[in-house]
Amino acid sequence: MSTPKLSSKIWNFFTINAEDESKANCDVCNKRLTRGGRNARSYGTSALINHLRSFHHSEYDEYTRSTESHKRKRDDEDDSKRKHSKQGNLDYFIEKMTPFGQNDPRKHAITKSIGEMIAVDMQPFCLVEDIGFTRLMKVLEPRYKLPSAMHFSRTIIPDMYLSVKAIIQERVDKALYVCFTSDAWTSDNNLHAFLSLTAHWIDSNWERQYAFLQLRLLEVSHTGEMLAAELLSIMEEWKVVGDRRGILVRDNGSNMVKAARVAKISDLGCYIHTLQLVVGESLKTQKAVRDAIAIARGIVSHFRHSSKATAHLKRIQESLNSNRTDDVLDVTDQVHPAHRLIQDVPTRWNSTYYMLERLLEQKRAIGVYSQEADIKSLTANQWSLVDKVLNTLKPFEEQTKQASLASSHAGMIIPGVRLLERYLQRTKNPGDDAGIQTMRTEIYTDLHARFKHLMTNKTCVVATVLDATYKQIFLQ
Repeated sequence: MSTPKLSSKIWNFFTINAEDESKANCDVCNKRLTRGGRNARSYGTSALINHLRSFHHSEYDEYTRSTESHKRKRDDEDDSKRKHSKQGNLDYFIEKMTPFGQNDPRKHAITKSIGEMIAVDMQPFCLVEDIGFTRLMKVLEPRYKLPSAMHFSRTIIPDMYLSVKAIIQERVDKALYVCFTSDAWTSDNNLHAFLSLTAHWIDSNWERQYAFLQLRLLEVSHTGEMLAAELLSIMEEWKVVGDRRGILVRDNGSNMVKAARVAKISDLGCYIHTLQLVVGESLKTQKAVRDAIAIARGIVSHFRHSSKATAHLKRIQESLNSNRTDDVLDVTDQVHPAHRLIQDVPTRWNSTYYMLERLLEQKRAIGVYSQEADIKSLTANQWSLVDKVLNTLKPFEEQTKQASLASSHAGMIIPGVRLLERYLQRTKNPGDDAGIQTMRTEIYTDLHARFKHLMTNKTCVVATVLDATYKQIFLQ
């Protein structure tokens, strides 16, 4: 059995009993004394100290002196440790309050990280001069002095752009073929026109890659010839020339179509944009549909421009939920969702779809509100019409979502158009009136006209055949 470590000075006068470790033998008189219990956790030295005090006075005085000496020595060591600790804390405090030097690696690392945050999160340069941000940086790192917004805009971000560009350039250089997506538009905020170009390619591991190459400000009228010159300029800047240039996916604007022809780049109209044109036109042809959408926009606009109306609608939604009695309602009855209404964007047909869908979801709440407030609401026939329009356009909404995914490709266009055509040609749904049937017919006619050359488009045909999901199923 191993002998336990005995730290008390009392053990200079006692020895643990060899036969029973719960006992101790006095080295002076050889008397056996208890250590205070039967197990190690209850052992103590009180009985031993009392024995010395009562029967061995000189030994007790020696024990007292040695204990006090040991205590003074331990106190001196603790004082020394505290002095060293205080000196260390003082040095650390002085170090933490001394500003970084001009070439300090920590300073450059923080500045770089702030620049990356501005770029990745699309923050304004003036962020670094905002009171809240400067206070935060002082708490996190008092030694760091924030550079000015001008330093970030003229030095940090441009240097970062050149570094990232070099990395992207190296990856683009390794691509055998590079395809592109491009768009030109005018900003509603400042009326400036822009042209964007994004590159897409397959790397050596057969994984899809893409990189946003450039966004250019168009300071002159964006004609087809001018757009062609800008596109070729960007491609040449990124060293994508000759046979390495693949397909350019563009919108259906006449200037973009002409730009592709002038630049002699193989092109393909944007599938989503074409669907936007098809559905957008169909929503305009039927007066009843136009009227219902106009009223729907008025309803949404009413709530978007009035916080009081929005709060009132929310109370109605909550009231509809609180008035539910689950014991009398069908088990399939759902809680009335307290969703906000959605405002559509004229240039995105599916935003109109989502606006109508949300309005139909909130039909009960809007009905209650229209009885309490002066607002023009949809009639019973118009609510029914909205429901039928949504059912008609549902496949288009699904196609739009699929085509918007990062994994979308040209091989989905032919199957998508064929499925939409078959859907529109099928027997009319029960309850469809003449207006909905006319709308379906007009959508089909426009869809067929805009995609009539689809089967002769080599890019789409080859992409469809190579897709293991479709192969030749949709090819005539």
